[in-house]
Amino acid sequence: MSAIENRRPLRVTYAAILAGLYAGVLLFVSAMTCYQILSGTGNIGGVAHDRFELRGVLGIILFTAAGAGYLLFGAAQAAAGRDYRWILWPLRVFLLIGTVGQSLDLIGGGLTPGHLVGFAILAAAALPVVLSTARSKAYLTATEH
Repeated sequence: MSAIENRRPLRVTYAAILAGLYAGVLLFVSAMTCYQILSGTGNIGGVAHDRFELRGVLGIILFTAAGAGYLLFGAAQAAAGRDYRWILWPLRVFLLIGTVGQSLDLIGGGLTPGHLVGFAILAAAALPVVLSTARSKAYLTATEH
């Protein structure tokens, strides 16, 4: 099926592209975390000496790599014109955890420039989810000419 014959909505294409980019960032985070553990450098380079800290960091590596794989699979499904909803669940879980974490950070320390980065990351994860909602579908369909 060529790109001309594929009639998937443009919002699904955007959501798939954004999910693919987000998966690339998750893979980068996972790879850099592995590198820091193996080389003993960076902010988490010293966790190899404590098994509980190491277990937590290995869990982060596992979840970021699994989330990236899930997002890449969903982006491939959406790009092929199949079910695009595969990209939504890992982003929704991330948004749930991230929103709670950002709220607790704001309560604990007020608004700092570091929090703005967190809000930008949450906004980047929310964009594919928002693009896939029914209200977005109705709005984007009504504005197409």
